[in-house]
Amino acid sequence: MRISNRLLPCLLATAALAGSQPQAQQNTRVVLREGQPILGAGGDIKTFNKIAVSDTGIFYANVQTTGDKSMDDVVLLNGFLSILEGSVVAAPSGATIRSFTDIDVNSQGFVGWPLSLSTGSNTNDTGIYWNTLLLALENNDVVATDVYGVPFNGRTVYNKFSTAKINDRSSILWAGNLDDKGTSGTEGALILERTDGQGTLIGEDILAMKGFAFPGQTETVKAVGINVNNIALNNNDDWIAMIKMNSSSLTDSTVTLNGQILAREGEESPIPGRFFTDFGGSKIDLNDFKDYVFTAFVDGDTSSNAMLIVNGQIYAQEGQTYPAFEPQILDRFDSVPMFIANSGDVFWYAKTLEGASTDQYLLRNQEVIVQENVTAVGNETVTKIQSTTYAYHVSKSGRFWIAEVENGNGDSMLILADFGTSYPLPGCTGNPGTLTKVTGETRAGETLLLEMDGAQGIGAIPMVFWSANNAAGTAATSAVQCGLVKPVGEIMISLARSDLFVKQIAAPYTGVPISLRIDIPNDPSLINMKVYGQGVFWDAAGTSGGPTFQLTNGYYLEIGAP
Repeated sequence: MRISNRLLPCLLATAALAGSQPQAQQNTRVVLREGQPILGAGGDIKTFNKIAVSDTGIFYANVQTTGDKSMDDVVLLNGFLSILEGSVVAAPSGATIRSFTDIDVNSQGFVGWPLSLSTGSNTNDTGIYWNTLLLALENNDVVATDVYGVPFNGRTVYNKFSTAKINDRSSILWAGNLDDKGTSGTEGALILERTDGQGTLIGEDILAMKGFAFPGQTETVKAVGINVNNIALNNNDDWIAMIKMNSSSLTDSTVTLNGQILAREGEESPIPGRFFTDFGGSKIDLNDFKDYVFTAFVDGDTSSNAMLIVNGQIYAQEGQTYPAFEPQILDRFDSVPMFIANSGDVFWYAKTLEGASTDQYLLRNQEVIVQENVTAVGNETVTKIQSTTYAYHVSKSGRFWIAEVENGNGDSMLILADFGTSYPLPGCTGNPGTLTKVTGETRAGETLLLEMDGAQGIGAIPMVFWSANNAAGTAATSAVQCGLVKPVGEIMISLARSDLFVKQIAAPYTGVPISLRIDIPNDPSLINMKVYGQGVFWDAAGTSGGPTFQLTNGYYLEIGAP
């Protein structure tokens, strides 16, 4: 389907830019509030317990209502009743939901979660579910028969389900305990349940388990972090978690990615001479490109020992000031989660040392989303930001953000923001040229600045082609997707006539990056539009000594609301 020509004027390149563009404020709106009646729940919203939002803007909220106590624990989908305490699940037979232990949602709106059940027995009253379809039940035999090829000793059953994450493949990662009936009892474990996308289990992998080593290592696992923000899963089934190894209590705590230790207690931090301490309380996240974020503590001065690490480097440190809240000094991160989206944006919480009623912030990079007693949503000032494990949530692409806050009356409310999203598509073989974001917002009415570099030589003509589809012509379940490998390079966009809708051409390459400006009209019809781009350097004169055509990576845009 051809994209409307109304977008064409916003995709005309300029070879040079005059100055930087102002940082736009995101749109934020109230989507639910305390006291709001819920049709079918028999009461009003009393408290918010857990929240999650998807890349399509679908959001779930686990709330307690003022209704009958036998069904006052409910889950809302976009503000409407989805499921409530006492609802029947598909299995085990006769079981009903007692409570919702955790919640996560993928872009299709499917939920992965541990549920507490009423079964008439205390030996099989918890399970891992895809929506309401059972994948693993307490005291049932574990589906997997080994850990990285090493078999179990005796019978092993599921014992405890603490937290779970779901991705766009409908794989569910959960942390909890198994019970080795043949030997030593309960063992901490991290397990991936693989489904067919519709809730049918097709495989199970034990990724970490007490007493077993990761591939290529001899040291075994001692424990797995089971707190809500101790684990993360991306859309490629890559995982990151807090793992304790069988070593000294001074060196056993780690942050581990796919079985490879990224950071370890007792090892030197990015600050020379200061060493990591326990990661047990770390908040962790991972995007599709394996960019990661975690919180950590180091030894030494306690006024500067808390830090936020992104890809091995310090992003924020206690005792320092940052553009979002200068001249105030960062004090702590509390129990609030941290996220790193496919867009590369880092979402974080900060409490500063000012000791006033304006010292709590929710941030996107160095942009304040909410500051208590400063930020207004509509005509309501946010007077309190929650500092809990479910304070806010971010969709994997970074487009949607949801948070629980309070207004001036002390009433809790959920607020939702739409940032749009954009990110590079590196492909699977890669191209020499680059197409990257410099600054700006991917929202209707805003400006996005891109940069193109890596030509085969001086004088090559830079062009960017924009298409309605990727090279495969189908929706991808990950930001990491392969293109079509041709002699010219890896093509990341659809070149079908019905998909291609605009070509940008800039001045010839001079050895410095080419700036491309995209002015997105403030047109509601553009909201949710998905656009795929790719750059080509054309050596028309054949003077570079390189190939005639040199491709860049692909680039994805998804336009958000103004």
